[in-house]
Amino acid sequence: MTRNILLSTLLTISAVLTANARPSEDSGAAKHFFEKALKRQQQKKYEQAIALYRKAIQLTPSDAMYAYAIGTAFQAKGDIDTAIGWYRRAVELDPGNKDFPKVLAAATGLRAEPLQGGCLMKFDNRKLQEAIRMYEKALALQPNASLWTNLARAYQASGQFQMAREAYEKALGLEPLQEGENMYFIAVLDENDGQGAKALEEYREYIRSRPKGYHASAARKRIRVLTANVHAVLRLPIGPEIDQSH
Repeated sequence: MTRNILLSTLLTISAVLTANARPSEDSGAAKHFFEKALKRQQQKKYEQAIALYRKAIQLTPSDAMYAYAIGTAFQAKGDIDTAIGWYRRAVELDPGNKDFPKVLAAATGLRAEPLQGGCLMKFDNRKLQEAIRMYEKALALQPNASLWTNLARAYQASGQFQMAREAYEKALGLEPLQEGENMYFIAVLDENDGQGAKALEEYREYIRSRPKGYHASAARKRIRVLTANVHAVLRLPIGPEIDQSH
């Protein structure tokens, strides 16, 4: 979300809320600081705008508009982390507002994007623990199924199999169609844990849901082996190459 869009949204919401506001001595003074802050922000004098927004917030700390406004100023000057904090505050103060969550989601997306790119680079360079930490940070900002799957891959590659299984399950729970291949990896991990009977049922479930899936051939092979001998489990290697074909 660009600075101009943020400012335009801010001006629109401000006009609506001002029209419906109930005047008081504090709100009048706060509005004065707020309007001065808006002018400073339009002039791209972000530090001055932030100082004035803070004065408005001190007078009326429960005003969601002021929390949102100072967030836009922080974002405009490049401090996305502080902006996210203020957007969250705005959502808390006015949960019925439809614009605040959209801005919050856009800001957290911007914050998570470089982390996701860094995660992939760390994973490709086999710096698995660093990749895991970065995925965890990205998930804290913007949880989604794809990130959970990538975190699971990093856990699995580093030998943290139980953590990997839990992450695959979370991704599968969020997006069962998009992340359906995760059922195969869950079966692989359970087989690695010596749970042949459980893995066999999971391989079968994977085939039922994805008969032409990317790992369908490998899953059918494991079904044949485990059907003949449920104790003939296969152990996993540890490393970044986790696309198991068995």
